[in-house]
Amino acid sequence: MAGTSTLTATRDKNIEANTNGRHQILFGKISVLADTGTTDYAANGLVLDLSGIGPFTEPPIEVKIWSDAIANGYVFRYIPASTPAISTGKVSIFQGAASAAPGAEIGATTLPAAIGTSGAGGTTVGKLRFRATFIHGR
Repeated sequence: MAGTSTLTATRDKNIEANTNGRHQILFGKISVLADTGTTDYAANGLVLDLSGIGPFTEPPIEVKIWSDAIANGYVFRYIPASTPAISTGKVSIFQGAASAAPGAEIGATTLPAAIGTSGAGGTTVGKLRFRATFIHGR
C-alpha cells in the first residue's frame, strides 16, 4: 500500500434535488483520488467531503452510497465524524455475504476495481454514487 485515497463528492445536476418539507435530498457521484497512483483504503474508512454539493454548512442527516459497477456484495456506509462537520464524514466499506468474513470492514488494502480503478497521474475513475439528505437552513 502506497498511500490513502481521498473521496470527493460532486452533485449530479441532471437529477433534480428532492425538496420535501424540512429536508432536501441531493444526488451525485463520488470520485476517488489516489495520491500515488494506487487506490488504497484506510482502516475505519476514507474521508468524504460533502461541502461543495449544496448551500449547507452542517453534515447531512443521512447518506446512502452504492456502486455503479457490480461491487461483489460490498456494503458502503457513511459515518459522521465524532465532531460532525460537512467535510469530515467517512465512507466505510464492508464485505459482502460471499466473503470469508461477511459484514466485516475491509482491511487497509488496495480498493477493489468495482469501487475505484487507477488512472493516469494518480486520478481514478470513481464508481460510487450517493444520495444525501440535509435539513433546510443548516
